[in-house]
Amino acid sequence: MCQKVEQCHIETLRSSLYGGIAHGDDSLHFTLQQCHALNNIIFILQSVHSFPQELGKDDILSKIGEVNGALVAEACKKTIDVLVKNATEDVENQILQVSIF
Repeated sequence: MCQKVEQCHIETLRSSLYGGIAHGDDSLHFTLQQCHALNNIIFILQSVHSFPQELGKDDILSKIGEVNGALVAEACKKTIDVLVKNATEDVENQILQVSIF
C-alpha cells in the first residue's frame, strides 16, 4: 500500500514541478495525507464486495432458507445486497470528499 501512496505523491510533486495546471494539465493533485487517505479508502472499496462471501453468505442464506423458508432467505439476500451497495456508495463519496479537500 505504501508504494501506491508514494507513487500518488510522486506524481503530484512531478506535476507541480513541471508546470501542472499552469501548462494545461487539469489532472488532480494530492498531498501526501490525501494519498494515504485515498489509498485506504480504495482498499476498503475493494474489500466491501468480497466481505459477505468471506463471512460465508451463501451457507448462512442456505441455512436460513432451511429453517425459515426461501422467502426469508431471499429477503436476507436482498438486504445484504443493499448494504453492500450502500457501503460502496459511501466509500465512493469519501473518495470525492478527499479529492475535493
